[in-house]
Amino acid sequence: MVHPYDNFERLTCQAQVADQRDDYYAFDQTVFFGAKGGQLADRGTINGQEVVDLKWEGERLWHQVQAPLSGTVEMQVDADIRWVNTAVQTVFHLLDSYFERQGIAMTEDHADPANQWFILGTKQVSPAQLEEAERWVNEIIHQDLSVTFSYVKGSDYPDPDYQKFDQVRLVHIGDVSVIPCGTCHVNHTAQLQSFAILGTEKAAGGHQGLNCDRPGRHGALEGRPPAAKGGRHGVEHDPGRGGRRR
Repeated sequence: MVHPYDNFERLTCQAQVADQRDDYYAFDQTVFFGAKGGQLADRGTINGQEVVDLKWEGERLWHQVQAPLSGTVEMQVDADIRWVNTAVQTVFHLLDSYFERQGIAMTEDHADPANQWFILGTKQVSPAQLEEAERWVNEIIHQDLSVTFSYVKGSDYPDPDYQKFDQVRLVHIGDVSVIPCGTCHVNHTAQLQSFAILGTEKAAGGHQGLNCDRPGRHGALEGRPPAAKGGRHGVEHDPGRGGRRR
């Protein structure tokens, strides 16, 4: 099967209005991604109108616009916002898989492109370990591995947390990472361009927190987000996890 978000570069479509609630509309199909699983919502337009809000109701996505819609509409997702939001998701999958191989769990992450950080379930991480993690992620980027998707019945998936679902979508990054996830991902790792870990701080419970830069769009890092209170970059944590997405 083809999941609607298996190709993150699909940014336009024609759709039919299927339902309306005040200024929110549902359609027979959509290219928009509403915030969930740790990924932020798309931005864009429908018939040239800015999409003000996106919200999920079960598997149906509702789109808010200011003026009435009817019949066939033209959807356009903002390409830059989609790319940045997507790249962060794929980088966190790589980090999750890397640290798992080292026997270290990523216990939390925050995927806001202006405020990226993750927490490791260990009280001590050496500078050498961080340098190796950064080097490994960039090596995978340079190898330009394909990102593919497969689907299994929830009842057949070994993690009990997923067995309640009819279907589980698995994201494969070459042969280095397989993680269940329902968000967007790049089509191949070279699209990430580059990655950097900016620094560390102690998180709650003595665990190690790490700040990271967003992937570089044009082959170089696009600058560092401003520091917020407590030395951590940006806003509060969104609990979406790379290994806990559907």
